Amino acid sequence: LSLQTGSGASGSGGVSMVSGGATAGDAGDVLVRGGQSVAGSGGSIQLLAGESTSGAAGSLALATGDSGGVTVGSSGDGNGGAVSISAGNTTAGSSAGGGVRLLAGNGLSTTAGAGGVVTIQGGAGVGIGALGMGGSLSLLGGPSASGSGGGLLLQSGASDAGGSGSIEVETVAGGTGGGSGSLVLKTGESPVGAGGGISLSVGDGASSVGGGVSLAAGKSSEGGGVGGGVSIVAGDGTGASAGAGGGVSITGGGATDGASSGGGGWVSVTGGSSTAGVGGGISFTSGQSADADSGVLALRTAAGGSAGSSGAVTVISGHAESGGSGSLRLATGDGTVSAGGIELLVGSTDLNAGGDLYMKSGNTVQGSGGRVTIASGEGAGAGNCETV
Repeated sequence: LSLQTGSGASGSGGVSMVSGGATAGDAGDVLVRGGQSVAGSGGSIQLLAGESTSGAAGSLALATGDSGGVTVGSSGDGNGGAVSISAGNTTAGSSAGGGVRLLAGNGLSTTAGAGGVVTIQGGAGVGIGALGMGGSLSLLGGPSASGSGGGLLLQSGASDAGGSGSIEVETVAGGTGGGSGSLVLKTGESPVGAGGGISLSVGDGASSVGGGVSLAAGKSSEGGGVGGGVSIVAGDGTGASAGAGGGVSITGGGATDGASSGGGGWVSVTGGSSTAGVGGGISFTSGQSADADSGVLALRTAAGGSAGSSGAVTVISGHAESGGSGSLRLATGDGTVSAGGIELLVGSTDLNAGGDLYMKSGNTVQGSGGRVTIASGEGAGAGNCETV
C-alpha cells in the first residue's frame, strides 16, 4: 500500500491521519504496524522527516497524550526491535546539526503536582554466564575534528522554595557470585596540551555548618580481610628537561569573620584503631632522589599575629595502661662524607627572659630514675662536649 501526495514547485501536499474525537467516550485509535512473519523478519516502520537542499529539514515529533506510551515489538528469535532517535545532519556553514530532546511532562497541579520522570535504562539480561550480561548505558558527547569535543552535563533540578535535587552515581551491590562494580572517575589524556583536571567541591551555604566532603574506602567483613585503602597521589613530571612532580596540599578551612572564637579548621591525621592488634602508624617520609638530595621534611607552626603568639609544637608518645610507653627518638641519618647534626634552639625575645631549655629523665616509684647521657662522637680525635 503506497500513500503519497503530489509534488509541486512551490509546495507539496500534506498527509494527515487523524482519528475522530469523542465528547464522552474514548477517542479512536490510529494503528500503524509492520507486518508479522513466521520465518523471515518482521516488517519495519520508518518515520522520516523530509530533507531540504536550501531550507531547514523537516522536524519529527513523536509524542503521546496525557497517559500514553511508545513501545516497539519483541522477538522470539533474534534481537528485539531497536529504537533509534537520530537528529538530522546539516552541510550549511556555521550551522549546527539537529538536537535531540527527551522531556518529561510537567505536573501542573498546584496541589502536589510532580514532574514526570525520565528513565533511560539498559535492557536486562537473564542468560547464564558472561554472555547474559545486562545492557550497558553510554552517554557520549559528540566528537569534533578540530574544535573541542562536546561536553557532558549532569545537573539536578532547581527549586524556587525548596532544596535542589540530588545527584547519585553508584554501582549496585554485587550478586551471590560476584563483587560490586567499580566506579571510575577519570579525565582524558592530551598529546600536546595539559591533561584534564578533576574538581571536587561543595557549594557554599548560609547555614551554621558548610557542606562536607567525605572520602571513605570500603570495609571488609571476611576473616583476615583488609579494608580498602585511600591513596592520594600527585602526577609525575616525566619531561626530559626540568620536569617536576605535582604537589599534594591538605589545608584546613579559614575563618574570616574577625571574631576571636572563629579559629581556622584543623588538619587531623590519625592512624586506624584496633581492638586486639596494633594500632595503625603514621609515617611522614620525604621523597627520594636518584642523583640529588632527598626532600626536606619541615614540621613547624606559622608565625603569630599582631596580638598573639605562634603555635606550640608538641611531640608526645602515648600513655600505656599495662606495657611501656613509646620511645621518642630524634636522630639523623648516616652519611659517607658527613653526618647531619641536631640543633635544639630556643627562640630569642626582646622583652622578657629568654626561653628555657629543659631536659629531664623519667621518674619511677620502685626502680632507679632514668639517666641523662650527653656524649660526644668517637673518631680519630674525640669530639668536644662544651657547656657555655
